[in-house]
Amino acid sequence: MKTFRAALIDNGGGKVIAADIAPLAAALYFADEYVMVPRSGDTEFIPFLLDLCKRKEIHLVLTARDAELAVLSKAKPQFGEIGTRVLAADFDTVNICQNKLLFCKFCEEHDIPVPKTYYEEENIRFPAFIKPVTGAGSMKIHYIKNREEYDLLKGIYEGDFLVQDYIDWPEYTVDLFADFNGQVISVIPRERLHTVGGESYIAKTVKNDIITDYSVRLATLLGLTGHNTIQCFFNGGDIKFIEVNPRFGGGANLGFHAGVNTPELLIRMLRGETVEPRVSQFRENLVMLRYTQDAFFVVAESSANGGVEKLANERAGETGHIYCIDVDGTVCTEKVEYEKALPIEKTIKKINELYDKGNTIILYTARGAYSGKDWTPLTEKQLKSWGVKYHQFLMGKPFAHEYVDNKAVHILDWI
Repeated sequence: MKTFRAALIDNGGGKVIAADIAPLAAALYFADEYVMVPRSGDTEFIPFLLDLCKRKEIHLVLTARDAELAVLSKAKPQFGEIGTRVLAADFDTVNICQNKLLFCKFCEEHDIPVPKTYYEEENIRFPAFIKPVTGAGSMKIHYIKNREEYDLLKGIYEGDFLVQDYIDWPEYTVDLFADFNGQVISVIPRERLHTVGGESYIAKTVKNDIITDYSVRLATLLGLTGHNTIQCFFNGGDIKFIEVNPRFGGGANLGFHAGVNTPELLIRMLRGETVEPRVSQFRENLVMLRYTQDAFFVVAESSANGGVEKLANERAGETGHIYCIDVDGTVCTEKVEYEKALPIEKTIKKINELYDKGNTIILYTARGAYSGKDWTPLTEKQLKSWGVKYHQFLMGKPFAHEYVDNKAVHILDWI
């Protein structure tokens, strides 16, 4: 969510709109806007999204949930008619990826190595893994040591399962990004050092030609587009693929920080830019340690039975405070020549609301701190033309690559 919002700010502006069925989904409150939607299995789900895309002029729809991929993929032509892209592979590809049995057979037919899969139960070699044909998050995956455990567990799957060799090799996730035509742009393998419920919580980027080459081949055969998460085992010489999730995965942030910001690449592609392949151009040996972070809001609306219908930022009603706000990257876009900076409307609206409530607004900038040039006249002219309300404007923020402040609030959390 934050990466898409930051990429939009850096590339001319835009909004991220989040959707969920429940008002207590945390990510809703880190979007520019949010809406409540029907469940993906509801007949009104697609009509609701189509109407939303028309009204809000939405250019890209994507999901991080497996359950919605097939539904959205089927509806790609309908979204295309209104000028909206759906970041999902074709339905047949999604179906193969979400059915482990179909995926294994596809790989076997195309000489992509997978763990040995047993189609006749009398041939099973133990120990082995038994897993449901469909499912996510490592649910109902069991290690079975012998025939007795197999006979005991197979009943819980009601016949919809498969059995494969137990592979005790290091596990890898591959973040693979392809353009809308299926050309592979980037491949970032990361070793899964610690997982919880199927999610990677500690991981490290690695450069590995075997994993990369096989991943490119698999993606091309499947016809993958957009950001994809590929899982495999690799023992230093041999590789075994176990699944492909044709969507952003929970650990994708590691790839962004390693140098391949795929949300930004998607935005550039939507704007008609050609994105050149950069298959192995990323930072190696970068380690990600994921952790939870608390967020605090106040109840804005309650339901009749006392439940929560809507939350608001807990700072929303503050008055009499002093706000010290940076200009570039906050009030306007950065990474461009100062004369070409564009206003960030959502930030300016919030600044003006705080001003009108009686808060003190101080704006400051590092413009000229490194070059020595006085950018005061241009900056004041821009602030006036953008309609920014403030009490004081300061030139003199020192040039630095990092700023540390115990009272700092990140702009994406603030707006």
